[in-house]
Amino acid sequence: MCDWVWPNFISRKHTAETGSTYGATPEYEVKFFQAVTGRDLSYEESIELGHKFWVLDRAIWALEGRHRDQEVFTNYVYDVKTTKPFPLVVFEDGKWSYSLCQGRTLDRDKFEDFKTRFYAHEGFEESTGRPTRSGLEALDLGFAADKLEAAGKLGA
Repeated sequence: MCDWVWPNFISRKHTAETGSTYGATPEYEVKFFQAVTGRDLSYEESIELGHKFWVLDRAIWALEGRHRDQEVFTNYVYDVKTTKPFPLVVFEDGKWSYSLCQGRTLDRDKFEDFKTRFYAHEGFEESTGRPTRSGLEALDLGFAADKLEAAGKLGA
């Protein structure tokens, strides 16, 4: 599934066709997962499972030597203002709306601050971005914590 499209909670296309802003999700992902795996699970269970997959993937990255300093966008995202109109859902001035998002760049310092807060929220070490034992064990991924610890790459 394309990560540029999903999740799709609000859809501009649906608004034009049906008068509704209801997007295709959360039902779509669950139905897709069920069709492929045959597993029947709720939307909430699918979110928990996806989170577990994502954190396990992050643990693999840490084993490979990934560090928060490598988690940056290419320079043009920070330095070159957008010029082509591309409508996106945005939160500006206290409300959600669509914007063509022209003339925007990503602020490097604010992105670094976001990473720090995100890592803390996820139970990762803030200075490295590596998963911690407590964060992994909370998701029943203690085996991954053991592997990271043996390799000297477990977050503190």
